[in-house]
Amino acid sequence: MNFARGLQIETRIIQGDDVAETMASFARLHGVTQIFIARQKGWTMRSFLSEGLVQRIVNLAQDMQVTVVADRSVRSGAA
Repeated sequence: MNFARGLQIETRIIQGDDVAETMASFARLHGVTQIFIARQKGWTMRSFLSEGLVQRIVNLAQDMQVTVVADRSVRSGAA
């Protein structure tokens, strides 16, 4: 959020029972043409579940450009 705000990109916090459907519906309703989604680095059960979320958003927003980026804010111990 801070990254987007730093680039003066309008951000919103939305709520809904189905995250993917809520995002796609909100975007369509407001004429959004691009969605940027951060994918967490490293494998955990949470990241496994969020992969399903990312894929659902991609599937539901086929009329929009969806860009999935890795979360590089978490650094591993490797140099």
